[in-house]
Amino acid sequence: MGRVNAICVISIGLSSAIGGYLASILGYRKLFFLAALFYFFGVILFFTLKEPRTHQKIHQKKYFKHLKEGFYYSFTHPKIKKYIIYFSLFGAFTFMLYFLIQPYFKAGGLSLTLIGIGVCGYFLFNALGFHFTHKISKIIQNKDKMLISILFIISVLFILLGFVNIWIGILLIFIIMFLSAIKEQIVDYEVNIHCISSHRATILSVKN
Repeated sequence: MGRVNAICVISIGLSSAIGGYLASILGYRKLFFLAALFYFFGVILFFTLKEPRTHQKIHQKKYFKHLKEGFYYSFTHPKIKKYIIYFSLFGAFTFMLYFLIQPYFKAGGLSLTLIGIGVCGYFLFNALGFHFTHKISKIIQNKDKMLISILFIISVLFILLGFVNIWIGILLIFIIMFLSAIKEQIVDYEVNIHCISSHRATILSVKN
């Protein structure tokens, strides 16, 4: 899954670099319609997808009861509840950073092309984190201590962004995204390990 996530994020990063360059030539308005064209082709590709073969059909008639059980399981299972709360605290940093990164680069005086390259680096370091999570988790066996350490480091780096110049800030953002990917991969793995398959989709939805 680390490799899968890394490939997805790399594609976003490369498109960000190209998008920044095109924005400097075409402007954001024309770039918006160009991006819409790719979404249109995406819709066409969507209709070519085929459902995987069903091994066993299970009919769940009492949907709301199933949903209630999934929520109850999420917040009563000690380990899953812990990881969901952790994921939420962490998301306060990374989700906010996602929306602030371009204004931050712009305030630092970067051109549209450089902003695109900066956002590309943002995603590429995220991809590196996904790629190396498996190897890092083999070295550091205690996942809980590692997750707490990551949260502490990212909290400090996030605060430092307000006190350093743009180039050091970019480096800090890259480190944040590298650690963020490790966090996400480990939390997803731990939640999947501890949840029962019948409520897996609901529990992952609660986490997100």
